[in-house]
Amino acid sequence: MQYPKTKSAFRLVDLHPTVAAMLRDFIGDREEGFIFRTRTGTPFLQSNVLRSFLYPILEELGIEKQGFHSFRRFRVAHLESSYVPSALVKYWTGHAKSSDGEVVQQTVTDKYVKMGKDTKFRAEVAGRIGRGFELPEFQTLKKWRLR
Repeated sequence: MQYPKTKSAFRLVDLHPTVAAMLRDFIGDREEGFIFRTRTGTPFLQSNVLRSFLYPILEELGIEKQGFHSFRRFRVAHLESSYVPSALVKYWTGHAKSSDGEVVQQTVTDKYVKMGKDTKFRAEVAGRIGRGFELPEFQTLKKWRLR
């Protein structure tokens, strides 16, 4: 079993309502195990997901080949362009380092912001800012073997 690196990795994840519904539908009645897993219940290997799923999808869409970190960069760019408070961006992304690898200095204000406890505010912002992308139709997911 693989565990997260730090305690801060254990937190509530605020999703746009349509993404949450799609994820609930995908999980079904399962109550344990990995959300995205192989037929035998083990986690996917990153190299297999890239080679078998992500790279072919990107090629079909005409997008240059990139890895999983591009999802994180997209999310941060979407949050910032949607005027999400920086404390909430930090909470949602769990940033300990800046994009150039330098340790992020915590300000006095950052120490007193408790975004993790304000679930109502986080849910309101998640709903307001949208996803930043369109969800593919079920047929497309099926074609890409993602269902």
